[in-house]
Amino acid sequence: MNKFLKNITFITISSFLILSPFKNVKADNFNDETEDNYSYISIKRFDKPIDVLDVKTVEDNLKVSNSLTRMTNHQLNEVINYVADNDSGISTYASYNLNNALKIAWKAAAQIAINNGYPLASTLVISSVDDIDYYEQNGAFSQAIKRTNVYKRIQSGSGSDKFTPSDSKNLYYVIHAFDYHNSKTNRLSISGTFDFSLNTDYQNMFSTLVNNWGYLNQKKEVLKPIIVNIEMEK
Repeated sequence: MNKFLKNITFITISSFLILSPFKNVKADNFNDETEDNYSYISIKRFDKPIDVLDVKTVEDNLKVSNSLTRMTNHQLNEVINYVADNDSGISTYASYNLNNALKIAWKAAAQIAINNGYPLASTLVISSVDDIDYYEQNGAFSQAIKRTNVYKRIQSGSGSDKFTPSDSKNLYYVIHAFDYHNSKTNRLSISGTFDFSLNTDYQNMFSTLVNNWGYLNQKKEVLKPIIVNIEMEK
């Protein structure tokens, strides 16, 4: 996971570190909103970075999320910076607003990584933010797996294996250990868990710090562990 974050611009990471999970972060789950939180739907388009400060409802959050895909890296950094600089002053409409804004900041960071050629980890970060398990059939992960030596080892039967940095750093940081099963219909299934596990073992101390900041956000329910299921035809 830290490989993806390490490649985000330094200003983005710096903004992340400012967003300390100990500062007024509410532990409310994104799905715990009251009825009133849904009764208000903003007419804002949420197409500018500063609009993140006006997020009040789930609908608003979704509008911002859609806008992120159209923003430049500079604008995405602005989104993160606005959240960092206003973490105690974001709309007081509901108690979960800061948590909601942190989710948007993570999505903005993931979009920066997508823009810079790191779609695999970014895809799982977005799924983790939304608390949605990831399922893929013959997609980008499948293609990446087929280019590794691990793929050659798991062509039959069932069992467990893992990716190492020498196999693929992208797969190592986003899946690492996994279970696999080969069906009689020439299909290979791989399953694992994507999460931020507390780690003091990385060679790069800066990467360890960022990974563990993600772990702390996960403990605050900004990020959620998700199941990753990948199916491919051999």
